Amino acid sequence: SNRTLSVNFNDIQYPETRIQDQSILSMVFIAAA
Repeated sequence: SNRTLSVNFNDIQYPETRIQDQSILSMVFIAAA
C-alpha cells in the first residue's frame, strides 16, 4: 500500500520515471509470486 502511494506520488512529480517504477513493481510481484 505504501509502495503504491509512493509510485503514485512519483507519477505526479516525475512522470518520466513512471515506466521505471512500474518495471520495479513488476519485478517485486514476480519475486513474491
